[in-house]
Amino acid sequence: MHTRYRSLQSWLDSAGIFRTCPVPAFTTIYDNFGVVVRLPDVPVHVHQGDDVMAPTGVPILAPFDGYATTGRSKLGGLEVRVFGADGYIYNAHLSRLGSLGYVTVGDVVGYVGSTGDASGPHDHIEWHPGDGAAVDPNPFLTAACVDALSGS
Repeated sequence: MHTRYRSLQSWLDSAGIFRTCPVPAFTTIYDNFGVVVRLPDVPVHVHQGDDVMAPTGVPILAPFDGYATTGRSKLGGLEVRVFGADGYIYNAHLSRLGSLGYVTVGDVVGYVGSTGDASGPHDHIEWHPGDGAAVDPNPFLTAACVDALSGS
């Protein structure tokens, strides 16, 4: 089984979109892409990502080399985007920022929080291939977080 994980890690290192797990210490990933969100005092909207549950202050890593920028919005609160060769990852609800500008895989780009319209601390992750519309990041998260999930 460990041979299979090493083989997958080798593939992620050379060809995978997410070359590392964005929140490697916490791997409870809610595959809630496309769910209609109905919360008090929040506009009804379609959830465009997956949520990784983790306590406030846990580091969020750049899953690939790229350029990290920040912003704020009512829904996402403190946000960071890492633009890479194949598109960008969007992380929302941060408690604070990490490295911005040019980053490499594994650099801390932010910290888990509950800013914006979050109901508790988590990392909201969206994947936008080719800088286009969001697609379900779950297959990429599952593949990149397999080592953390397996405990190896």
